[in-house]
Amino acid sequence: ADVPGRDLIVFVVFTVILGTLLLQGLSLPLAVRALGVRRDEEGAAAEEDAARHAATEAALARLEELREHAWAREGSVNQMRLALSYGHRRFSEHHHAHEDADVDDVRDGWKRMSTEVIAAQREALVRLGRDGTISDEVRRRLEQELDLEELRLLA
Repeated sequence: ADVPGRDLIVFVVFTVILGTLLLQGLSLPLAVRALGVRRDEEGAAAEEDAARHAATEAALARLEELREHAWAREGSVNQMRLALSYGHRRFSEHHHAHEDADVDDVRDGWKRMSTEVIAAQREALVRLGRDGTISDEVRRRLEQELDLEELRLLA
């Protein structure tokens, strides 16, 4: 049905919506700068460390519960505990500055060693693919796993 002044109403509503979006969208960065709002990097880092610490504690507790199951092999449990314990030490609120350096050295060495090992695996896959020992599909699937492992190292 025809509404009297329909075109004017549509125009006004469109103008108000567009004006509101543009005004707020363009003025927000200026307002943030003018008010001096800054991201709390130190607080965010402490919050992240605390969250990682709590998550690692929960994981270690669950790992101890899983130890009771036959499918949880002792070697696998120990290996996972070592990895989790490293994270626990890394994000503990009570570690000292010199321990930070030691943990950072261990982390950096682990990353470098892992990167070298992944590079060797990648070279082997390329060689096997070139020789025709494995199909392109298998090579791509295994390279994708290596890619994911490299991404995990960057996190």
